[in-house]
Amino acid sequence: NKVNPFRLTKQQDRIARSIASKVSCTVDKKNYVISISVQDQDPLICATLTDTVQSRLQQFITEYRTSKARKDLEYYQRLCADAKSKYEKVRQTYGSYADANNDVILESYKLKENDLENEMQLLYNNYTALQGQVQQARAKLTLQTPAFTTLQSASVPLKPAGPKRMLFVLGMCIMAFMVITICSIRKIIFGEKKQIMSEKNKDIQNRSKRIASNTLVLFARMLIITFINLYTVRWVLAGLGTEDYGIFNAVAGVVTASTCVSSILALSTQRFYSFAMGKGEQERLKEIFSVSLNIVMMIALVLFILFEIAGPWLVSTQLTIPHERLEAAQLILQFSLFSFIFTLLQIPFIGAVFANENMGYYALISTIDCIVKLLIAYCIGMTGGDNLVYYGAALMLEAFMVMLLYVIIARRKYPECKYTIVKKKILYKELFSFSGWSFYGALAGVGMTQGSTIILNVFFGPIINAAFGIANQIYNAINTLTNSVVIAFRPAMIKAYSSNENGYLEQLFFASSKAILYLLSMVLIPFIFEAETLLTLWLGECTPTMVLFAQLYAVYTICLALHNPITTIIQATGNIRKYS
Repeated sequence: NKVNPFRLTKQQDRIARSIASKVSCTVDKKNYVISISVQDQDPLICATLTDTVQSRLQQFITEYRTSKARKDLEYYQRLCADAKSKYEKVRQTYGSYADANNDVILESYKLKENDLENEMQLLYNNYTALQGQVQQARAKLTLQTPAFTTLQSASVPLKPAGPKRMLFVLGMCIMAFMVITICSIRKIIFGEKKQIMSEKNKDIQNRSKRIASNTLVLFARMLIITFINLYTVRWVLAGLGTEDYGIFNAVAGVVTASTCVSSILALSTQRFYSFAMGKGEQERLKEIFSVSLNIVMMIALVLFILFEIAGPWLVSTQLTIPHERLEAAQLILQFSLFSFIFTLLQIPFIGAVFANENMGYYALISTIDCIVKLLIAYCIGMTGGDNLVYYGAALMLEAFMVMLLYVIIARRKYPECKYTIVKKKILYKELFSFSGWSFYGALAGVGMTQGSTIILNVFFGPIINAAFGIANQIYNAINTLTNSVVIAFRPAMIKAYSSNENGYLEQLFFASSKAILYLLSMVLIPFIFEAETLLTLWLGECTPTMVLFAQLYAVYTICLALHNPITTIIQATGNIRKYS
């Protein structure tokens, strides 16, 4: 049956509303681009409906824009046809009269012939003028008729547009992490119901609750920092431009190549802090703080001299930097060097924060750190000077501010953070030995990654290298997620080992292993099955090789992450030579 749009039935009205809700049309008034999109369960219906809407919309716009011009054309065409008819009638009359009176010389006949000729000429002039009006009306109609160019034709979509599986997976991962973390350590938090609550058990329960709260705080910190860093990188790139941003990364990379030294020193300091706290050796804590501060200052001095000698030469001769930006690059080298030194000097103080399990301070300061960096990136271009120099100087001041915050908190909250002269060589030896073997292990890990990159490049070329690099970035991101659990458990596990609380250490070991396994499984198992979709959303486009490497790295990460609790226990013993 034919649909009467003036009087729709309920079913027809419901169908019309359903179709209207699935069709969206947006207009870019600046570029005069009309975008039509249709969402439906059937991809063929989407393409067909889009094509139909496009043709109907073009027809409607054309009729709307040319309505008056078409009416004017039709009006002039009617007048022209009427004038033509009159002209042809008078012309026939004139011709017949002239033929019938060809030999007549009477004036009355000649006068009538002249009247007919004049009338014919007037009608001809009128007909010619109207023909001109018709041509003008046609030109006006052509001028007002819009010209449409299809930038992208309707086609059957190959992939669904929604629902957004990435947001769903992310939300489920966050929820699963919180639920699983609480469930995996519920026995530690609440203890056994039938167990008599002694003073020792109360202390264990309080420490376990602190671990749970620290885990949630660190996880929340990771989410906030990740979100802020996305905008920071975007604003820095937009403010500095591609060339200056590349110069900054290249020059700062000369200094940040030594970052592994700071991470190893931080790990060593935290281990010795936590071990002494577990033993209850308060005087030894002051010695560890002073020794670690001496070692950090000594390494900072050595690196400062080394980079001041070799750094300018590397920047001037080995890096590819435009000649007009060499002066700014040298300043960036100095700013980056001081930023790195400030980061080194805060290690003994941040180690005290970690050992005392005050992760709230760490989360707060690191969040402030990211927010300040975001503000620095936002202000690029507002100073009126060299944007690259401004950015380097601002990051140096920001690093000094973070160091100052850690120093103030450590000095006020922890009595062991007071410098004393320590002459015990054995303590220096222990710290250097632990740091050395840890550095050896870290160097082996870096060699494994970089060695794989070189071998893949030699045998397979740069395309496989790119896929491996993307997978390695995913691995680093997952490691950051895992560390949010490991950092919360590490101090407590080292303290439990040093105080011979083997039962509690076993509970912490299993709880941390379960938390890591469940968290990574909830994140990476959906990723393995939806790797192509997620990589496409992240990168815009991806190759099958990227998908394969990402899936293999996901399985590798799940297996490898379970070594973290074991590594913590081995580090607690201090005998890491064979392990490294």
